[in-house]
Amino acid sequence: MQVTSDHCSVEQEKIEKIAELKAKAAAKKAEEAKTSAKEFKASEQLRKMQTDETRALKEKMEQDKMLKDLAAKKREKLEEKKHLQQVRAQIEEDRKKKQLEV
Repeated sequence: MQVTSDHCSVEQEKIEKIAELKAKAAAKKAEEAKTSAKEFKASEQLRKMQTDETRALKEKMEQDKMLKDLAAKKREKLEEKKHLQQVRAQIEEDRKKKQLEV
């Protein structure tokens, strides 16, 4: 009878050991899932930050280009105005020369 009792005790210990190992494995899996979720959240925040930074940089580049284009147009207008003044001055000078010749 002692053998059966010992045998039951050994079987019970095996069952308890298996349950303990399963519990440890489940706890480890839960911890890994928690860590994985945190890492995913961190990587998503980083990706979002990079996307925001990229968008901001793109907007700044577009704004800089727009300002550069506006400055170029303004410069062209001033040059055109200056050229027109020179042409008018030349016409006036030619007109005065003709009046003196007559």
